[in-house]
Amino acid sequence: MQGLIAAKKRVDKVMEWLCVAILGVMAALLVCQTAAQQFFGGSGAHAEAVFQSLFVWMVMHGSVYVLSLKERLDVSVLKVRLKNAALLAAEALTGVCLLLFVCVVVIYGGYVLAVQAASDSAGLGIPAAVVCSAIPISGGFTLFYAVYYTALAVDGFKKTKSNGQSAEHAG
Repeated sequence: MQGLIAAKKRVDKVMEWLCVAILGVMAALLVCQTAAQQFFGGSGAHAEAVFQSLFVWMVMHGSVYVLSLKERLDVSVLKVRLKNAALLAAEALTGVCLLLFVCVVVIYGGYVLAVQAASDSAGLGIPAAVVCSAIPISGGFTLFYAVYYTALAVDGFKKTKSNGQSAEHAG
């Protein structure tokens, strides 16, 4: 479990820096596009196409980063009503459902979409496959976090169960 925790810290840093880099490039593009339109009367069609592509990447990878922080939407009624082993079992089930969804819909479906995307984005030379590739790539990161949180719940469930059994045997 310690190796998985260390890997999560490294993946968290990659996600942080990836999001920071994408946001930085988007901000620079926005400034350049605005300056080009205001001072040179040029159009920012190319910058806008790149900005839109980066926005897709930012949304996909930003949502994965939010997942890594466990800031996602939860069914709080379960957290209030379930305790100990039942809560951990519900978290493990949620993790397994997330694993299945990510594998089938996000990674496989995103890969198929990226492979089939043959057109360019608004005819500006940015292949649609580049934009669509954000889906399976972010799916890979999501898969890692789903495995991590499922393993954490299973590990917690085992610890809770062994603590409960040892207390029963002691008494």
